Amino acid sequence: MMAEALVLQLLQSVAGVPRLYGVTDSPPQALVMTHCPGEQLEAFHTPRTARTFLASLQRASRILLRMHALGVSHGDVHQRNILVQAAGDTEQVTVHLVDFEESQIFNDEREKRLDALNLFNIARSYVLEINKHLYPGLHRRRHRLLQQQDASLDLSRVSVLLCNILHGCPCPDQPTSSLLPCRACSASEDSRES
Repeated sequence: MMAEALVLQLLQSVAGVPRLYGVTDSPPQALVMTHCPGEQLEAFHTPRTARTFLASLQRASRILLRMHALGVSHGDVHQRNILVQAAGDTEQVTVHLVDFEESQIFNDEREKRLDALNLFNIARSYVLEINKHLYPGLHRRRHRLLQQQDASLDLSRVSVLLCNILHGCPCPDQPTSSLLPCRACSASEDSRES
C-alpha cells in the first residue's frame, strides 16, 4: 500500500489520476484519495456506444503517456480500472484510471510496453465488434488498428490509431516521435482540463 501511495504522490499533476490526501494511521491502513466519478469502461462495451468507448480508450492512452513521462507504469490496465463519465454515445468523456496497486516506477521499457499492449488489446477486441450499419465511418477506419503489429506498438501509436478511427485523421502514418493527437482530440482534452 505504501508503494501505491508513493506512485500516487508522483502522479499528483496528472489529470485522470486520483489525488492522494494521505494514509490512515490506524490499522488496517487505507489510502485517502479523491472520489473518481463514472462507470467502469466495460459498461460502455455495447454496440451503441462505440464513440464513447473509443474516445475513453484514447483519453486513457493520453493519461498513460503522461504517467510514463513521469517514469510510472500502471501495470494493470483493463476495462474495470478505467472509469468513464459520459452521457450517451459521445466523445465528450471524462476518464480516470484507478487501482494503482500494480504500478511501478520503471527502470526499463517492459512496463511501458505492457500498459500499451493491454490498452491495445482492449481496443482491438472492441473494434472487431463495431457495427458497420450504426457506425460506417468507424467500421471503415478500424482496419489500421487491426493491421497494427504488436512488435512496433507503443502508447503514442495506440493513441493516434484510436484518434484515426474516431476522426479519420492521417496521423498514424507519421513517425512515432512526431505523433500528436489531432485537433479534435486536443480540443476535447483542453476543454476537460480547464
